[in-house]
Amino acid sequence: MLRDEEEVLVGLDLGTTEIRGVMAVKTPTGGVGYRAWAKAPHAGMRAGWPVQWEETRQAARQVVERILAEAGTPAHGLVLGVGGEPFRLQPRRGSHRLGRRGGVVRRGDLQSLYRRSQSRSLPPGYRRVGTIERALYLDGEKVGHAVGRSGQVLEVALLELWVEESLLQHYQGLAQEVGLPLASVLAHPLTTGMLLLSPEQREKGSLLVDFGGGHTHLAFFTEGAPLDALSLPWGSLHLSAQIARILGIRFPDVERLKVRFGALQLTEEEREQRIYQDGEMFLSRGQFVEVIESVLRRQWLPSLREALRLRGGPETFPQGVVLA
Repeated sequence: MLRDEEEVLVGLDLGTTEIRGVMAVKTPTGGVGYRAWAKAPHAGMRAGWPVQWEETRQAARQVVERILAEAGTPAHGLVLGVGGEPFRLQPRRGSHRLGRRGGVVRRGDLQSLYRRSQSRSLPPGYRRVGTIERALYLDGEKVGHAVGRSGQVLEVALLELWVEESLLQHYQGLAQEVGLPLASVLAHPLTTGMLLLSPEQREKGSLLVDFGGGHTHLAFFTEGAPLDALSLPWGSLHLSAQIARILGIRFPDVERLKVRFGALQLTEEEREQRIYQDGEMFLSRGQFVEVIESVLRRQWLPSLREALRLRGGPETFPQGVVLA
C-alpha cells in the first residue's frame, strides 16, 4: 500500500457507529509506522452503505483534521476500510507461458500474468477496486516468489473486489470532502484477517468474525488467503440491547459492564464477583456472562450458520473461529 518512504497515507475505518482513522508511514526498515489517530461517532452507514451520508462526511472530516493537526505533517492519500457487504468477490485464474529459452521468470512475466488474469468485462454498474493474490504456481507447484526461478508456465489464482459504481462515487466524494485523493478501498474483514490470523490459520482454514457496533463481518480463509467475506446485520449494540432487556438494566450500564467484565472464560472466584447493584438487585459476573452466552447461542449462532449455508461457505474450519 505504501509505495515509498515519503508516502504518507490516512486510513479511515467506516464502521456503523464510529469512524476511526490513523496516519501511516513506511519506516526505514520496510515496516509501517503510525503517527496519529482519532475517532468520531456517527450513524451514517450500514455495512458499508450510506444511509445518512452527510453525517458520515462530517465525521470523516473531523477525524482527518484531528489526525493532520496531531501529526503536523500532510498526507498524500486516503485509504477507506468498509464492511464486506458492498463488495462482490470474484475468483479468477490465469496462466502465462514463458516463451524464451531458459525460462527464467522476470517481473514482466508476472505483470503479463496479472493482466491476463483480470476480468475483461464486469457486470453493468460495477468497478474493480482491488485484487488479492490467493496463490502463485510455477509449473504446477505452489510458490511464494517466482522471479528468478526457472520454469515454463506461470499460473495465478486471484480474488477480485468489485463495488457498485454509485457507491464508489460516494467514497470518492468523501475523499474530496477531507481533501485527500482516494488511494484504495478495502474490505476490512479481509485485511483484518491477513493481519490477525497466523500463516497456519490462513493456510488450513479459519473463519474470522469481526464484531462491529451494528454488524458482524465474516471472512473465510483457506490455502493462505481469503476466500469470501460477508456481513450480518447484527452487532455488539444488538447484543447489549438484548442483555439490557433480559436483565432490566440501562443500556449504558450494559455497555460499561460488557467492556469491563465481558470475558467468557472465568474462574470460580471471578464468577462470584458482584459487578452491579440497583437497589436490592445484585448481579454477579457469572450471571452476566451466562446471559451473554445465552443471547449468542440463541440469536447469533443460528444467524451465522444460516448465512454460511446460503453463501455456500465451508461447513467446518480446521483452525477454528477467531473473534476480532
